[in-house]
Amino acid sequence: MLNAAVIGFGGIFKGSHLPGYKTLEEKGKVKLVAAYDISEAAFTKDVELNIATSDVSGYGDIRFYTDLEEMLQKEDIDLIDICIPTYLHKQYAIDMLDRGYLVLCEKPMALSFEDCQEMVAASNGKLMIGQCLRFSPEYLYAKQLVTEGAYGKPTSASFRRLSPTPAWGFENWFVDAKRSGGALLDLHIHDLDIARFIFGEPKKVSCISGGKQVSEDAFAYSTLYYDDFAVFAEGRWDQVNMPFIADFRLSFEKANVVCTDGKVTVYPYEGEAFSPELSGDSMYMKEIEYLIDIFVKGEQNVQNPPESAAQSIRLVETLRQSSREHGATLDF
Repeated sequence: MLNAAVIGFGGIFKGSHLPGYKTLEEKGKVKLVAAYDISEAAFTKDVELNIATSDVSGYGDIRFYTDLEEMLQKEDIDLIDICIPTYLHKQYAIDMLDRGYLVLCEKPMALSFEDCQEMVAASNGKLMIGQCLRFSPEYLYAKQLVTEGAYGKPTSASFRRLSPTPAWGFENWFVDAKRSGGALLDLHIHDLDIARFIFGEPKKVSCISGGKQVSEDAFAYSTLYYDDFAVFAEGRWDQVNMPFIADFRLSFEKANVVCTDGKVTVYPYEGEAFSPELSGDSMYMKEIEYLIDIFVKGEQNVQNPPESAAQSIRLVETLRQSSREHGATLDF
């Protein structure tokens, strides 16, 4: 069993990663032994996110530190889980990789493609970025349909991710675009990355973004152009007092496939609509498990390599340029 420690005991870790570690410890794969945060209050504070409410009760015998070097010196650690603000990702990920740790770093990979390239150069096969939708049963089913061609070729696709303004971050860093990249980078990256994962690289792209009343690029409408179809993606975190929504719709030559409220429904052109039986496993748990499994087995990361996560950041940069050019269509 591997030993893990987290850098950043904040909302995303407590609400999403921590339950995954509990499950994986029961499976005998990893034990979360330590946590570092600059704020001691983080170790006992629950946080309400757009996707969940964190629960810090009953997490076992984790040892807590407000001094990172002390934690690294005292603890026997194999895996470092980095859950800190985006503008710190490159610095901490490269530092931990240079020390020889296996590293899971939350998305988005970094603020710029240049930073991502530095992280890839330091990765030595030990870095994975938390692009969690690549481990979601619903999105993996969509990819399976595209790959197998069960209903013919895709003719269009749309993805939505609508969130209230993320006010739970340390020092309100989310709404500072210089530290977060705005919703275009922090939130929209999910659907941009999964579009690339399902359909491959687009030929051309365009984007309109804005919403400075909340933060720079608080909403984004993007189009990814392929040879004979297009993918549309909408991302917003200016939905004040509204619930979080994430869904998708895929159209094929012989069916439409819709995912709402975490449920996939297939509407074939011939036959009755149905909902496939999918795994109920947490995508956050599955991404941690995948990283551990390939590390233990000495296998290559083919599902979510950092090189691919870096290309999603390059896509964001291209879309941002398109938006600054009033929605111009650009090559990718």
